Amino acid sequence: MKVLVIGTLPHHISNKNSGGVAELNYNLSKKLSDFDDVEIGILATNTYRKNIDDYKIKNGSISIYKSYPRTISGLEWLRKENSLKSFFNVLFEEFLKTLRPYFKKLPNTTSMLSYYDIKKTIGEFNPDIIHIYHASYLSILAKCISPETPVITHLISFIGMRNAKSKKIYEYKKLINETCLKKSDEVIVISEFIRNQAINKLAITKDLAEKFELVYCGIEKDITKLENKVDVINKYDLDPKDNILITVGKLHPWKGHIRMLKYVKNFLKNKNQKLVIIGDGPIKNKIQKTAEKLEIAERVLFTGRVEEDELKSWYKNADVFITTTKYEGFGIVIIEAMAFGIPVLAPNIQPINEFVEDGKTGMLFENKMDFQNKLRILLKDEATRKKISKNGQIFVDKNHTWESLAEKVKKIYNKVCVEIYSS
Repeated sequence: MKVLVIGTLPHHISNKNSGGVAELNYNLSKKLSDFDDVEIGILATNTYRKNIDDYKIKNGSISIYKSYPRTISGLEWLRKENSLKSFFNVLFEEFLKTLRPYFKKLPNTTSMLSYYDIKKTIGEFNPDIIHIYHASYLSILAKCISPETPVITHLISFIGMRNAKSKKIYEYKKLINETCLKKSDEVIVISEFIRNQAINKLAITKDLAEKFELVYCGIEKDITKLENKVDVINKYDLDPKDNILITVGKLHPWKGHIRMLKYVKNFLKNKNQKLVIIGDGPIKNKIQKTAEKLEIAERVLFTGRVEEDELKSWYKNADVFITTTKYEGFGIVIIEAMAFGIPVLAPNIQPINEFVEDGKTGMLFENKMDFQNKLRILLKDEATRKKISKNGQIFVDKNHTWESLAEKVKKIYNKVCVEIYSS
């Protein structure tokens, strides 16, 4: 069975900023490729071709196909590579960008280049199934290019609709999502929350949404194994006596970092707590300025994006993992923290409350006062902290390993193949 996966890859492969979707794609693909009868090819939408005639590289048993550059930043590189066709594609895109303010109905050149990428990769890889991460125009393009090949869409979130800057953009993204799900032969959702969002936000029937397959996100079984320990305490000149509160994720408005600073302000002013913010993003400066305004900047450490060994070292040194996110499709970093035995304090929202049980596998808060009360308990009550840490580890090990989730996806592949190719 040959499966073409279309999606982003983590930054250690792509050298591009990436998030939980890239980790989901990469880790699930690795485990699926371990099956003897599954061959995986990945068309990486954030990893660009270095040479048009030799763009396929090997990563174990996974073939990674790189896509064409989408921006003017690739022009110098393209000149060196002597790729005339791709060079003019990028020039044409930049030309259309200069006209777009005056002619709002110009074609989407990213879609045009994606069409070429998908068509060429399907021709070379000849997949039995196409598995696409995110509901997007890519699923529609794939179905148009190869209507006989089953398409599985992995529905991650509706953040594009949530962040739409106008009603027209919202309606456009809504239409794309609806068309994508209706054209797909199978849909995988990463939480019951995402299934409910599909019912509530899109013009699809409840019967259709209930047929969506639920496959949660996971982590490596040996995630706590650390090959190259990083002494983060000395590296960042921290006081070993401090309680370390950590949060991990992209610095986007909906992640709630500014709200977090306001919630922990009084804790940090006591001087025996340190907040470590791991990740990068477009509102980093705004968060830093908020910390300065609240007079807690000295007690907040911004590490930026860190490599895997350093992230694991932070998990091993942390006392409490906190998040005040306003929206999540799932929240992989939360189960990573639980796997390391760190007590988690998170908002009582879906989908987080699908895998964090308040008072048992973590703590869920309703408002600022509730957050502060529960953080105080986690910092001062050692018995409660140990109980939650142990329960969280047991729960994650039982329910959220990539091996068990790959088994579920493999069954979905088999079901789709039987339904499509035997009819």
